[in-house]
Amino acid sequence: MSNRLKILAFSDVHGRIDAVEKFVNDVKRRKIVFDFVAIDGDIGNPQKPKIFSEILKKISELEKPILFVRGNWDVNFSWEHLDNVYDLDKTGPMHVKEYVIIGHGRNAKPYTTEHSRVILITHYPPYGILDKGRKLEAPQNTLHSGLVEINYLVNFYNPVVHIFGHSHSFGGVEFFFNGIMYVNVARLDRVTKSGSHIGNYCIINIEGDKARVNWFYLNGIWKNCSSCRRRVHLPANWRICRRCSRRRELRKEKIPESYRVMKIRVQKINMDKSVEDLALIDVEIPVQTIKDNVVLHDFIDIVLSKKVGEILQKYHYIVMKIPKEKIIETYGERNDGMVIPFSEYLFSCDEKLYGRKLCALMKLFSIDKRVHVFWGINCDSNGKTIEREYVFFAKPLLEKLGNEALSRLIKEGFTPIIFEKMCTV
Repeated sequence: MSNRLKILAFSDVHGRIDAVEKFVNDVKRRKIVFDFVAIDGDIGNPQKPKIFSEILKKISELEKPILFVRGNWDVNFSWEHLDNVYDLDKTGPMHVKEYVIIGHGRNAKPYTTEHSRVILITHYPPYGILDKGRKLEAPQNTLHSGLVEINYLVNFYNPVVHIFGHSHSFGGVEFFFNGIMYVNVARLDRVTKSGSHIGNYCIINIEGDKARVNWFYLNGIWKNCSSCRRRVHLPANWRICRRCSRRRELRKEKIPESYRVMKIRVQKINMDKSVEDLALIDVEIPVQTIKDNVVLHDFIDIVLSKKVGEILQKYHYIVMKIPKEKIIETYGERNDGMVIPFSEYLFSCDEKLYGRKLCALMKLFSIDKRVHVFWGINCDSNGKTIEREYVFFAKPLLEKLGNEALSRLIKEGFTPIIFEKMCTV
């Protein structure tokens, strides 16, 4: 038996069984040879509970095992057992030839495996890799739709290949980075304005620790990319391949090893400006999954804001993080129908118009966007009440903020929580 593994992979169907029918017919017509089908989530449609099973039945016509993970669209569906169809969150790791196939759809806890050659299948991308998208799709309400939890899974398994979807704008692109082939297979349900199906899927050819990806498009044709001149399969009216159209965002930078494990001191500034230690924590960053310094600092910001939320949870019944885009709505006092951009509040916050509390916060945001507001909520006889409002930021901001602005923050009822990197462990 050959140790070469061929995976037929796609994702993001969103209940479009018409796209699946064209896909199955396309695979049969091309007589594509493969070992199993990998579906990386968003198979069904929450408003059509039966379509999930109907799609899997249709794909079963290819007469190969189907391994899938569920995506954010795969809810409210009816499920019936189908032979040779496997939900990887339920089966756990599955061995195929010399590889182990591991899927994480809903479950983010890693499996224990001694297998050296892992194929990782998820719905969400890792944060910062082939994950640009709309804010609507992004758990962190940024232009990154990936999850930091996936980066930690990648770091744990060190897979030969990581296959995922969800980020539609980067679908149809592979990215080799630090020994891992990342493959974003979104999306199969892509349709032109005229109604023509141009969804993409791929064959991932794996031999040993090396992988090669061949892309196909429904109703596509073979042509030379006008940028790289490679012979590629593209929709008829496309001139440039997806990889070339995204090449600026595929740049890599070397991340210092000192960020792999950091010791972070978290402190609270009291009303009298005395500083109180809250915690000294070790923070592990999966640097092999971080492709540039911008992603690194955003990643650290996400991880630390989660950590400080956990620390504050010791003192409150509920700890709520206020999204940045809700700061003005939450703290602003003006309500006269005026449309004012966030940047105007940053650079010209008028206390008489917008209130002292909002303007105190805007001073911080004007220095660094990585500022977070938390509410500490407790229960008493009157119900849930906001006991304390925290503002969390890096210690170096104190010098830029200045003593007067810090005093204003405290006077307006905010408790500053600051952090600093102490040393490499």
